[in-house]
Amino acid sequence: MCCQYSEAIRCIRSTSNAARYSDVLSHTANRITMKNYIVIYHAPATSLADSANQTPEQMEENMQPWQQWAEQLGDQLVDLGQPLVGGINIKEDGSNTPSSREVVGYSIVRAENMDEAISLMQDHPHLAWGGDCEIEVHETMSIPGS
Repeated sequence: MCCQYSEAIRCIRSTSNAARYSDVLSHTANRITMKNYIVIYHAPATSLADSANQTPEQMEENMQPWQQWAEQLGDQLVDLGQPLVGGINIKEDGSNTPSSREVVGYSIVRAENMDEAISLMQDHPHLAWGGDCEIEVHETMSIPGS
């Protein structure tokens, strides 16, 4: 939060237009009150296997809906994320086993509340994969004292 506040102050000081001050303060206040949400993408292993056999042209074509989704979100998209593979489940005793949760990627979005975060997922390209593809949304919480 401090970084956002500092950036706003720097912007205000470098701006000579009083109306712009108000715009900057309003935009910054909105960004500070918004929360981050982790978006987890689930898909069956068969979906990943199918995508692994695509040509570079097919991969680029399949990324276009994701790029359009990202552009729609604008600055509400904090991080488009990355594909994830090979998850490991680690136990308290140090043992580990392969994850069975079929997590295939993540993104981070910013929204006022969970309802808005969920609405950002409407028409998400991941859901168009069909089958058992799902999206999970989790609100991040502030760590006390940070």
